[in-house]
Amino acid sequence: MSKTNHGSSGGVELTEALVERLAKEAERGYDVTRLRPRPRRGRPPMGSDAAAVFQLRLEPAVHDVLVRTAKERNVSPSELTRRALRIYLRELTSSDESDDPLLPLIERARWIPDTFDELKSELGERFIRWDDFPIATLNKLETAGRVDFHAGLRLLERPAEAYGAEIHIRTLIELLATVAWTTGFDRFPPHLEGARQRAICLEFGASDMLRRASDKIPKRFHLGKDTHRGANQRYRALKRLHEETGCKCDGRRWHEAQNSLDQVIETSKQVVQLLGRAVTDNQFEQYKHLYSTASAMSHLGLWDRIFQEVAPGVNDFVSASHQHRGNLLGWIAHTYGTTCIWILELEGSPRVAEMVAAINGVLGDPTLRRACEGHLDERSRRKA
Repeated sequence: MSKTNHGSSGGVELTEALVERLAKEAERGYDVTRLRPRPRRGRPPMGSDAAAVFQLRLEPAVHDVLVRTAKERNVSPSELTRRALRIYLRELTSSDESDDPLLPLIERARWIPDTFDELKSELGERFIRWDDFPIATLNKLETAGRVDFHAGLRLLERPAEAYGAEIHIRTLIELLATVAWTTGFDRFPPHLEGARQRAICLEFGASDMLRRASDKIPKRFHLGKDTHRGANQRYRALKRLHEETGCKCDGRRWHEAQNSLDQVIETSKQVVQLLGRAVTDNQFEQYKHLYSTASAMSHLGLWDRIFQEVAPGVNDFVSASHQHRGNLLGWIAHTYGTTCIWILELEGSPRVAEMVAAINGVLGDPTLRRACEGHLDERSRRKA
């Protein structure tokens, strides 16, 4: 057989014998495990199969946090979203409460403070002096309220712990009443011009209570070695400011929040009537009853309501129902959210409507309505 030359490839001469050998090898079949993958162009694959595209709409506040966090972690927003979703789904599927319909709503409520931060930032970043009243006072009140807001939501996640959220709602109601009095939104029309004076009275009263408490607490329990000295210095500074205003009060005390709450109720009735509506189910009116119940819970426990008779003479603890948790969630969102609205209105934010929309995204959700009406508990009983 003549050696026919078919040219060369990669420097190798393609003879008839070589072509015949390659043909026989092809007929026998190749070992695919020895084949090298072809270089891939474009985005790297995510898994063995083609990735699916999923579009998602985000609230502006959530989007801003996502972009900022991704930049801080040096990853793309898409990658950070995938990581967060994997973690959330893993925790959700491993939880015994993965089918809890209130959990997504509780998660949505957590973004209410972020909306407040976004709207506040648009008013301009500025250094707030300790005596810049009422702004300094309102910022401290909101920060303190945010702690109770998040603590309450955390307790609502687990039905067995949800009762503990009531004490945080009590604090948030006091916060709402205090902010209403300080800003002047406890009256109609609001009397905003005296907000600085009222903030000084509030700070003076608070500093006096802290000073007195600091005198009675053993030094080993103080939050720092300068706690006692700092409390007295602040009291003296605020006392001087208070005297300069000409006010003769002894400073506003915490128990006066109840009076402000009564005023808020009366004001809300006036507003409802001005809108041409009947004063039948005043939401602020319910604050008074809720405040009393939460106060009794914190002092007496009212433990009978968290037990049920499972056998003659035998009582057992019963976790909070969807209805109870739904109502508590609504109160947490409403109290803290209303406080944020009043602060934004006082500071002149032009986008208060977005704060209202963020709150209504929780309060107006059909799932929350079904929970508060007891329908979710009925469904759970049918499943059982």
